[in-house]
Amino acid sequence: MSKQSENYSATKAQELRASHTERGAALSTALIVMSLLAAISMTVLAVVTHEARIAGSDLQRTQTFYAADAGLEKMTNDFSKLFAKTSNPNSAQLSNIATSYPTELTSEGFSFNQSLSLDATANSGTVTIPNGAFSGLYANVTPYVLTSTATQTNTGVQVSLQRKMNNYLIPIFQFGMFSNEDIELYPLPSMAFNGRVHANGNIYA
Repeated sequence: MSKQSENYSATKAQELRASHTERGAALSTALIVMSLLAAISMTVLAVVTHEARIAGSDLQRTQTFYAADAGLEKMTNDFSKLFAKTSNPNSAQLSNIATSYPTELTSEGFSFNQSLSLDATANSGTVTIPNGAFSGLYANVTPYVLTSTATQTNTGVQVSLQRKMNNYLIPIFQFGMFSNEDIELYPLPSMAFNGRVHANGNIYA
């Protein structure tokens, strides 16, 4: 074999080795790029899933909060109506109010645990009303505490709200003129009247 043929064979072998090396490097680069893209995709997917889970949890907590608030408002409204019938409600009447849940929400998958009772932690007895239409008058105050706990049955999310209320019983002898219904004042000769005028109805003068 001539020297020229040997040189040609050696050059050909070197080219083949270089070609194999380049293909191996390209494959390694492609694998690295694919691994990076896969890692980025998994990270993005994990972040999106986490954010979706957080958004879902916030929605459930918000829904349950408003359910508990609705229960509390219903108790407050029923409690106020009760005082149109009696100024000293008994435990059975309070329990009946507490167990009257919002029917619209119970059918939507919420359960309730509510209570309405005297507030043993608050001051009771005779006080001076600090503000409002009857400020400055003496009254016997009875404190109450209302608690509404709502639970979303499907998820178990639970929210509890509490409201404290004072019932003031004002002795009527503090008024110069008092009526449980309307008061009608007809034109009379001038006179001096010193005292509060109150009517549970309307005052016509």
